[in-house]
Amino acid sequence: MPNLNILHLEDDTLDADLVRREVAKLTGTPTWLSATSGDDFRQMLENAQIDAILSDNQVPGISGIDALKLARELRPGIPFVFVSGNADPRWAAHCIEAGATDYVPKDQLWRLPGAVGRIHAARESQRLATLTRSRAVLVDTVKALSLATWKPSPTSCAARHASSTWPTAQPS
Repeated sequence: MPNLNILHLEDDTLDADLVRREVAKLTGTPTWLSATSGDDFRQMLENAQIDAILSDNQVPGISGIDALKLARELRPGIPFVFVSGNADPRWAAHCIEAGATDYVPKDQLWRLPGAVGRIHAARESQRLATLTRSRAVLVDTVKALSLATWKPSPTSCAARHASSTWPTAQPS
């Protein structure tokens, strides 16, 4: 999982360490950006390169739902996964309905590598689709250029150059 930048909103260092250890079970290591408060989170959203967000349900200065709303406002399209101590399925459903990509209860952290792996796979799929579209544009452009014929106008520099006679070397 190279080059995945994960913003982790968590104020408990033990929980943050557990989350990172679970994600480390995937191949590759993501780059972790840590936010422990609402202010930190906003600053990271505004300034950092982020591929995914993992968020607790509540940290000082912001709730998880408010963090999700802020992320959707400032960084639409960034996957947002709740990693919360609240294992109530109704709360999880509410978070998903609010726009979260996934919800992993902290007592089921074994599910986290799968959630992050799906984010990485979707990102890679999007990258490959963009690459395929770019290559198609390049091929079409090369085809169009190879079919184009260029004929200099009679007054162009190239036409004058082609019609002029070049002096040849005189034998001595």
